[in-house]
Amino acid sequence: MDKKGSSLVAEKFQLFLDNLAVEHNDFILDTFRAITRHLNNNYWGNRSDTKNSNFIGSYGRGTAIRGVANVNILFELPPRVQKRLEVWQQKAPRVLIEEVRELIEDIFPMVQLSDHCHIIIPSLHKLQFEIIPAFPLKKSFIYPDLNNMTGWSSFNPLREIEVLEESNYRYNGKTKHLAKMMRAWRAERKVPISGMLLDTLVVTFMEEWENNDTSFGYYGIMGRDFLEYLAGRRKNQAMYYAQGSNRELPSDEDFGAFANEDFKLACLAVEHELIENHYEANQIWKQIYGPLFPEIKAGF
Repeated sequence: MDKKGSSLVAEKFQLFLDNLAVEHNDFILDTFRAITRHLNNNYWGNRSDTKNSNFIGSYGRGTAIRGVANVNILFELPPRVQKRLEVWQQKAPRVLIEEVRELIEDIFPMVQLSDHCHIIIPSLHKLQFEIIPAFPLKKSFIYPDLNNMTGWSSFNPLREIEVLEESNYRYNGKTKHLAKMMRAWRAERKVPISGMLLDTLVVTFMEEWENNDTSFGYYGIMGRDFLEYLAGRRKNQAMYYAQGSNRELPSDEDFGAFANEDFKLACLAVEHELIENHYEANQIWKQIYGPLFPEIKAGF
């Protein structure tokens, strides 16, 4: 097979990715702007609906798919707020969480704290927004984390986004495409792997994959080879590290066993595609990726 692959395979996977597109983007953006404008007005003295605020998580990385339930927003606070909180000592993280929650309550009365004291806005379209107030450090952010003994944790989700964007640019969009395909697989097959770990492994895989210069016609092979890559991860490896930030990504479950089973199915699907049994291949792809993989009529 040449580097372009089958045109019918290319068409199917393009349609599949179209089907995976996140819905309600305008609503998500409007909510983001309302939150950002209100917090900027209270903390920075301006009414910008973009400054000091970033989407993070899968939505921020551009790897979320249709049905995404959580939208995470990082809001950067000014240093004077951190200074003001010092008087509260160990109570400072909880005080900050309550302060931000009360401010958001002015515009979203349904705001609440989760069991882990995260600031949550349950919303329309089965969406949930989480707001993470944070202070910038030199190479990371600190944010209130009541599950940590110190009350604070550090991370750098913006650098994680940059690394994924760099990979996606280098490989002509395939990094995000593969991450989205694998999210569909994870959802359909109920695979025990976090979205951040999945994205991290996709970035690593793309660097090593010998066909990373191919186009849509190779996407069946790309999915197959990534499943083989996942199946080869050590099942006793309990910790991975995020690309860009080196953040710890614990993994207690054996996702490789799920990948190994579906790698075998993907091999069959690719074999069917190669001999142009496209309908038979499609039935297997739908088994792997779920109902959003496009239909194809018998006889193709």
